[in-house]
Amino acid sequence: MGLSFSPDGSQLAVATLSDQNHYSFDITIMKLDGTIVRQLTSTGAGPNYFVNWRPSWSSDNRIAFASNVTGRFEIWTINADGSGLTQVTSNGGDMPTWSPDATKIAFASSRNGTPQIYSVLAGGAPVIPQPPAPPVGNGSATGPTNHEATVAEPVSTGSGNYHYEHADFSIPARGLPLSFTRYYNSIDSFAGPLGANWNHAYDILLGQTAAGVATIRWGDGHGETYTLAGGVYIPQAGVYNTLVANPDGTFTLTERT
Repeated sequence: MGLSFSPDGSQLAVATLSDQNHYSFDITIMKLDGTIVRQLTSTGAGPNYFVNWRPSWSSDNRIAFASNVTGRFEIWTINADGSGLTQVTSNGGDMPTWSPDATKIAFASSRNGTPQIYSVLAGGAPVIPQPPAPPVGNGSATGPTNHEATVAEPVSTGSGNYHYEHADFSIPARGLPLSFTRYYNSIDSFAGPLGANWNHAYDILLGQTAAGVATIRWGDGHGETYTLAGGVYIPQAGVYNTLVANPDGTFTLTERT
């Protein structure tokens, strides 16, 4: 069920039948004369008899393939030497093919109900400039980001930080109300659309490292991190929101209420 030439044309990545009595396949590298070089996957064998098929060999010696080892077909990559097995998609995928520069994988998916073609970055997570780090002691004394006491206007008794929060308006509506809240933090070096040290509730920023660590900076200045593992973003301890990377390069952040 599929084969692909190596970049130099000397070898093939082939989906080979794993068990004569079951519909199961594994990815194997062979020489052109049929000699087996190495088997890259082994989940096609019993007891579960998964399907690993439709390999595509990249110009930088990685092999993309589809596997139903998670319960449905997803796109995976593995180095030609058998190392670096990585799950690339988490919403379904099949029939992968590489871009010439090996930075993207195109694949088929029915994740939205009908078969469509998608593409995903395959050279690690896309790098997005990191937002400024939240200041230590940011937030009100009762908020999730600072548990220090405050005095006067309020000023933090632990850091001397002056923190101000003001709701300019809130308009009731069906569903979510329309509201606008400003935040000022004297030790925050961030300069947003409202000027130095000011943030507002809609000023939410996202950054990501090449290692797949995404940082969210919320409008009140506090931060959260999410680490990409197996195609899924894992939030830091104590955070229950979900972050999903969309096929078009955008992200969806869902708050748990």
